[in-house]
Parts: sequence; C-alpha cells; structure tokens
Amino acid sequence: MHVQYLVRHLCVCFLILLARPALITATTPDDTECQDEWVIEIEQNLEKVRIYAPVDVGYSNALYLTGSSAEIGAWRKFIKMNPVAEPYPGWEIEVLVPPNVEFKLLKGPWIGGKSTRSPNNMLWETGDNHIAASNNIKVIPTFE
Repeated sequence: MHVQYLVRHLCVCFLILLARPALITATTPDDTECQDEWVIEIEQNLEKVRIYAPVDVGYSNALYLTGSSAEIGAWRKFIKMNPVAEPYPGWEIEVLVPPNVEFKLLKGPWIGGKSTRSPNNMLWETGDNHIAASNNIKVIPTFE
C-alpha cells in the first residue's frame, strides 16, 4: 500500500513538472494518503494560432514547424504544415500554443503522416526564431 502511494506521488510530481505554466490540482477522492484513484486536473492557457508561409519548397518537399513548446514539437519533433491551393504556393497550419511561443520553419522531404522526429535532410530557415504573438502570422522563410 505504501509503495503504491509513493509511486503515485512521484507520478503526480512528474506531471506537475511537465505541465509548465498551468494550474494543477492533485487530490485523492477523499483526501487520504493511500487511495487507488487520483484526480489530476491540468488547465493550460493555450491560444489558437494560424501560421501561413507563402513559399515554394519544390517538388516532393514539404514545410514543417517546430518550436519551444511541447505542442509544436519542443525543437525535437517536426509537424508538417498543410499545402494551400489559394494563393499558391503556400503552406499553413493552425496550432494551440502557449502565449509568445518561439518557432521556426523547416524545409524537408514529404513524409507520410503529420509529423516526424527525423532531422535527416531537413533544412532550417535562417534568421531569428519567430514568436507567436498574434493569432494570424505570415512568415516568409529563407533557406540557404
């Protein structure tokens, strides 16, 4: 029973560390130490942001997004943006992110699925990181 409590307590502490700027409440159903059920509520302040990039990345390539929050890859995962028909060429994506999150765009080969962790053949855009400070962001990336 005490081992179970210790494991649950460590899990709750780990979740609290992962949640970053969030309001977290962790309780047992009747506020006792050794219960089988934990109730954890996490409330984050996320904003819906649309990022648009009017750029041609070439045949069989795609544009990817990554950034400083877990919602957009934490600089380790690359989320494929969606090609747009009008105006062509262009790429867009809508994401929920914390306020003022930093991000970059990458050009890489078209990979099935919505995201990849493979940095192979990915070309990072040049310049400073972008900051998602509004709900509609137009980015004109340059690649060298």
